[in-house]
Amino acid sequence: MISYFVSEKEFFIRYAVVLGMKNFVVQNFINQYLDKISEINHEGYYAKMAVAWAISECFTKFRDETLAKLETRILDKFTQNKAIQKCRESFRVSPEDKEYLPKLKK
Repeated sequence: MISYFVSEKEFFIRYAVVLGMKNFVVQNFINQYLDKISEINHEGYYAKMAVAWAISECFTKFRDETLAKLETRILDKFTQNKAIQKCRESFRVSPEDKEYLPKLKK
């Protein structure tokens, strides 16, 4: 599965990100998963949307780790801004975080 994260095929990447979101968004793997999806550099819309969705899911479960990753601004502009949008649309994110997150946009 690791090779799917670096595939040239958009839907292989999307598959890896979504499958990883279902299996690796746990305490033991959250930092490695965030690192892996942050390294994805594919121009495909669906690959970028999968990463944004995964970031928002990680944020609701592991706020501090995910916020630290967003603060590095390592993601490309579209993915960073879409992840922030998806976080802000969540009912599981506090009003304080919803107010802070737009400051991290690119």
